Amino acid sequence: MKGKQPPPGRLVATDEARAKLAHGHVLVEGADGRFDLVAPRDVRDVAEKAKRARELGFDFNLGPDLAKPVPPPVWLCKDFGLWLGRPNIISGFASSAKTWLAIELGLCAAANRKTIWGGVPIQLWGKVRHFDWENPGNNTRRRYQRVAFALGIDLAGLGDQIGHVPLPRIYLTSEGAEAAFVRACDGVVVAIVDSFRAASPGVDENSSAVRELLDLLLRVSDKTQTVFVVLHHESKESNQTSGRSAAQRMRGSGAIVDAIDASVRVHEVGENTNVFNIEPGKRSNKTAGAVVVRLEDVGEIDLETGLSPGVRIVPVDGADGDRSQSPKNRMRECADAMLEVLRKAKRPMGNRELRAGVNYGAQLTNESLKLLRETGEVTQDAHQRYTIAEKSRGFRGSGVAAAPRGSGDAPSRPLPPERNRGSAGSARFREPADGAGFRGSSPFRGNPAPEPRNPRTKRRRSEPPLKLVNGGSP
Repeated sequence: MKGKQPPPGRLVATDEARAKLAHGHVLVEGADGRFDLVAPRDVRDVAEKAKRARELGFDFNLGPDLAKPVPPPVWLCKDFGLWLGRPNIISGFASSAKTWLAIELGLCAAANRKTIWGGVPIQLWGKVRHFDWENPGNNTRRRYQRVAFALGIDLAGLGDQIGHVPLPRIYLTSEGAEAAFVRACDGVVVAIVDSFRAASPGVDENSSAVRELLDLLLRVSDKTQTVFVVLHHESKESNQTSGRSAAQRMRGSGAIVDAIDASVRVHEVGENTNVFNIEPGKRSNKTAGAVVVRLEDVGEIDLETGLSPGVRIVPVDGADGDRSQSPKNRMRECADAMLEVLRKAKRPMGNRELRAGVNYGAQLTNESLKLLRETGEVTQDAHQRYTIAEKSRGFRGSGVAAAPRGSGDAPSRPLPPERNRGSAGSARFREPADGAGFRGSSPFRGNPAPEPRNPRTKRRRSEPPLKLVNGGSP
């Protein structure tokens, strides 16, 4: 074989090498730069791998390239921060309407509709592809038909604007997956991956290595200019997940959150209500808050199948009016809600607890907390816990309650004691006022417990020793 020859003394003529040469093996340089004897049928593959390895390198953007104007961001849904760049995630627990939301998003983008999810505007339209590893074809086809019926969209008339592949045999972990996605997403503006767990079999989602699969979608997006929307499950409700932000509730490694640009969390309000709260998690845009929607049937329900011909997503109780508020008003509304949570709790609360107590996204909650600190309405202790400041709490630090705001009356009643048993002003250690204590000597009823007696002398330690008269005994 013609080509680069190995340096003298590189190879040793072993019995194994002589046997390979006798069977027609050829000396070829591999991808690692070393020479080896390769069977004739493998010569082409080894040579191609070595060529690709030599071509690898870094392609830097130098000063003139860095100085070129940057095009404006390509938004899919600006309110929730979904845009062209790193993958976007819709997360939620099982049966939380993730696929329903994704189907309406895909249909509206393919049919040039202006809003989704009960009135949320979108800004990108074109071809849509749905990669579905979770549901057989008939199930998802039926959902597309029902959502299209409710929206008044001619599903057949969309042609190649919409496409769905059920249970594909190519996974994110398959060899050549990146090239396959690049071919499938050529000319596509929105790609739906349903779901991340099902598309990555054999991968530990709690390992940080799972981010490599999302980085694969990032490279595909960079080549095809496709916005990826990935459906992902979130952890079960527990003491550990309670109080977490929308982005932190997603199942798996924190590297998943690092690898995405935006996330949207959806969860059912109550049980079997078909009412869902859609709130932003991680995002680049910071203007909109949560949206509450309901899934409702359209048309008469078939007695045989129990299904209606259509399903639509509608806002609940004036959710449109709430979303029309300015960012400043939304921030003030969130701040007032957190003040109310602190008043009811009557104790310091951390950031996570406050986020769990109000129906707003993590970003809006953090900005509202910053506003409350700047205006002096809350104070923060050394443990990063928040307490209502005096002017917002309605009482002063002297232990006397102030009058309600706007009443004009003077303080009239003492504050209840603190519940911290170890504090100086707690009920356990407080002396009764004016000598009038409660009956009994329980440490929780106002009087301190009596000092124990010495078992030998039968005296309390604080009593002075008895003076002996004429050498007598006590």
